[in-house]
Amino acid sequence: MSEPSPTVQSIETIEYGRRVIGRLIEKYEGWERQASDEGLDDVARRWRAVHSALRRDLYGYDDGGCVITAFDKRWLDPEFRDAMAEVWSQ
Repeated sequence: MSEPSPTVQSIETIEYGRRVIGRLIEKYEGWERQASDEGLDDVARRWRAVHSALRRDLYGYDDGGCVITAFDKRWLDPEFRDAMAEVWSQ
């Protein structure tokens, strides 16, 4: 049995997700910097792993990449949304 195609979320949902995830990424980046400044390299590496995973798996990168994440900023582009909806409808 195959999984159903994903749904294209509303722009409001994408914007909300990006705000929430973005704040977490910024907080964890700050904690990484603080740990690094204090010479706590292992702790800094752990925080880097956490915020990198959020970016990689949910938020995406500024210009996009080969993976389309759930809250990727490309979802805010109407042409991208239309193209993906068309692909998923096939």
